[in-house]
Amino acid sequence: PAASSDRRTSRGRAVNQYTAISADELRGKLVKVMLFRVVAISTLLGATLARSLQRDPSFGAAERVFIYLIIAVYAASMVYVALLRLWKSLWAQAFIQVTGDLLLATFICYYSGRNESVFSILFPFYVIVAAILAYRVGAFLAAAAGSLAVATLAIDAHASIFPIVPGMLSLEAAPALPQTIYQAFINITAIFMIAALSSYLAEQIRRTGAALEVRTASLMDLTAL
Repeated sequence: PAASSDRRTSRGRAVNQYTAISADELRGKLVKVMLFRVVAISTLLGATLARSLQRDPSFGAAERVFIYLIIAVYAASMVYVALLRLWKSLWAQAFIQVTGDLLLATFICYYSGRNESVFSILFPFYVIVAAILAYRVGAFLAAAAGSLAVATLAIDAHASIFPIVPGMLSLEAAPALPQTIYQAFINITAIFMIAALSSYLAEQIRRTGAALEVRTASLMDLTAL
């Protein structure tokens, strides 16, 4: 009876993984996301910095900002590592990391052309990160926040609400309102489509893993008989 109870408990835990994420799993995901963030942002900003210096060897305000951003990413990653060791609330840490990523992406896009920035791809990227960490809920929350940032950047491109940062890429002319609305609509639609797709894939992988564990437990039961 005790063995049977243990097997039922094992199957129950496996079934619960359809709707729950273990602390070890979430911690492992946070570590992998931190490593990938450092590599991806360092590569993107480093390549942009190298291209900028190739066109103009003088080290100006724009180059300094990109250096500061790379340093900020490394500093934030060190803070995240410390939080993993000192703070037990992993969900809060996941929220902080995704929020910090979206704020960083917003500033990078604002500095490098607002809604026309090539770094706009960072918003869908961080939606995928949120889907990996928190599945459907995380993906759509990140998509909503990213869409708000995209809309804000589009409005600023048209109306110049926020102050100019030294060295930032300025638009030759403010886009017309219909163009602003159209571009924001396209970007926001793309963000939510990626949120839907990435959350679906993340949920499918999660369910497949849980189903595999249930079948493994059932096979162990049959072997024991």
